[in-house]
Amino acid sequence: MAIARLPLPLGATLAGATTIALALADALAGGSAAVVLAATLLCALLALVAYFIKQARASQDTTELLLAQLEDARADQLQAAAVRERGRIAAELHDVLAHALSGAALQLQGARKLAERDEASPDVRAAIERAGELVRDGLANARQAVGALRGEQLPGVDQLQSLVTEFKSDAESDVTLTIEGTPRPLSSAASLALYRGAQEALTNVGRYAPGAATSVVLRYGSDRTTLTIEDSLETAKTAAGGLAGVGGGNGLQGLRERLEQVGGHLDAGPTADGWRVQLEIPA
Repeated sequence: MAIARLPLPLGATLAGATTIALALADALAGGSAAVVLAATLLCALLALVAYFIKQARASQDTTELLLAQLEDARADQLQAAAVRERGRIAAELHDVLAHALSGAALQLQGARKLAERDEASPDVRAAIERAGELVRDGLANARQAVGALRGEQLPGVDQLQSLVTEFKSDAESDVTLTIEGTPRPLSSAASLALYRGAQEALTNVGRYAPGAATSVVLRYGSDRTTLTIEDSLETAKTAAGGLAGVGGGNGLQGLRERLEQVGGHLDAGPTADGWRVQLEIPA
């Protein structure tokens, strides 16, 4: 036990002292030389077996440590490969999307000037203007996506105030943000999903109910966080003809899928005097 459990120098000293004590006890008890020798050899054999057991345990510990280090090295290699791949994709997105969207924005600026020169109808001008806004928003979102791939910080609920302020200024609408409950940290995916929900809902307000009074309420419940965006059509301006049809119409569906990935869900539908979008996540 001394050889197997204690550090080798201390264990060997204790084992040797024990062996000598046992030999002396046998001799003093009247044991023959053969008995004393047999007891000594037995102790030596036990010490040798214990030494081999100790070495086997040390080898096993070393092997486990090396395996753990190898696993960490493999994880680091995979992480580095993922970072390199994200960087490559980010570069591709930047080169392709940024170039294409910037070109589209320039073309739309030219189209807007041509429409003004040729005195096109207000509906055509409004559609061109809205298309330009969508392209600019798409370019900003593409840059955010590229930044996310490069490891930059993604927007979240803590940026809701700036989002509401920007929308209020751009759309010239009465938009308010209210936070209920005690704020708490959310996961990056959940926080991003709520931010994108507010962004999509406000974009739809500007598209379908420009000028509508809109309330944005972020509520921290005991076991869930809810974000509600509700507008009043009674205060909305008449949207330009064809403007509501601009865009793909898949924003809410994509948002619903994003929320489902973090265990949440989305409800959207008409109210007595407007439209409401409610996002809920467990948190």
